[in-house]
Amino acid sequence: MNLMKPVGNEKGNITIEASIVIPIVILGITAFIYMGLIIYERSLLQSAADRAVEMGAAVWNRPDADVSTGRTVMDDLGRQGLYRRIYQPGKDGRLREIEDYARNIINVKRLLEPENSVVMAEINVYAVYSRLEVVVENGYRLPVGRFLGLFGADDTFTLKVEAWAVIDDPSELIRNADFIIDIEKELEDKYPGLKSFSEKTQDVFRDIKGKITGFLD
Repeated sequence: MNLMKPVGNEKGNITIEASIVIPIVILGITAFIYMGLIIYERSLLQSAADRAVEMGAAVWNRPDADVSTGRTVMDDLGRQGLYRRIYQPGKDGRLREIEDYARNIINVKRLLEPENSVVMAEINVYAVYSRLEVVVENGYRLPVGRFLGLFGADDTFTLKVEAWAVIDDPSELIRNADFIIDIEKELEDKYPGLKSFSEKTQDVFRDIKGKITGFLD
């Protein structure tokens, strides 16, 4: 009886198994590393948007201050106009500075090169407050993008983050509140019937406020 096993067959089996397992292991390690890079890029974009919107909101009412540092720039001390609250002549330039600040943060610390990058800052003015919003959207090419493209799949993915902050401007709140009160008084003087309606409306709001306060207590 021949007890010797064919060595050639064992080597052949090991070679076949290795040719199947090793590529899978390499792909798994690559995917794990790339997922870590994606998580890092997502955190970086969110951090850049948060910092840009916070600094932008902090210096929005100080046209002579630098967005990146918050410090007053001596050369820009004359930029604050008398009617800046009415039509905001430097709004577009200030928004571009906020966008550039976010881009600089991303470009310095990024690990992946984006295919396309969009940074957009926008100011929304409401009755009693203003809100600054920053949106960052980056597109990245997948490592196996060409392979996926053969099957009609998209070879890129997009990361999008948003951040916003309320602009602290007490004088603007006071100005708008006084404006609303003056209009209400003029309307009540001109149309006395509105006074009773206004009082009823205020009573309703007081009742709602009391119920909410009692519920919270």
